[in-house]
Amino acid sequence: MLQDQEALFITLGRKGENGIRRLQGNIVASFPDAVADPDPEKMRAITRVILEEFTSGRVDRVVLVSTDFVSIMAQNAKARAILPVTLAEAEQALEEYAPEVSGEDEVSQTAEYLFEPSPRAVLESMLPRLIEIELLHALLESKASEESARMLAMRNATDAANDMVSAYTLTYNQLRQQKITQEIAELSAGMAAVGS
Repeated sequence: MLQDQEALFITLGRKGENGIRRLQGNIVASFPDAVADPDPEKMRAITRVILEEFTSGRVDRVVLVSTDFVSIMAQNAKARAILPVTLAEAEQALEEYAPEVSGEDEVSQTAEYLFEPSPRAVLESMLPRLIEIELLHALLESKASEESARMLAMRNATDAANDMVSAYTLTYNQLRQQKITQEIAELSAGMAAVGS
């Protein structure tokens, strides 16, 4: 976003769209079904909008905000700049996604390569694919976070229901035992009254 302009948003999923609308954000495009069924074909449409906004100069930076799955108990919000691409961010992404590859020796990183077609043509064909992969990865992480949160909520609900069943069973058994004890006491008192 340019310094004197407000942020523009491209939302993925209904909740994201509703949240940005509540904040009165400026939504450029919305893809409500992208989260429900993460699909590479849907990522192409989203990537086209992102690249159009970036290359037209309406935005000077594109940041992807998503949920990052850490474990069943932990999911973290994550914001990551995807455009413009910097060397530091590319190395960080490489370390994050493929830590065993990022430790290559310095000789291979300083070697010169001859690109055919030109580096610009390679970048222009690869950049959309990289953005698509980044978007798909973020959606899959978000989907995993959602499913783990749902699984945890169901487990907690099941545990609470089992605790309630145990408590009610104990209360029922105590009341039944009191009733039986009361009936025995009444029978004993009645037999004692008849016998005297």
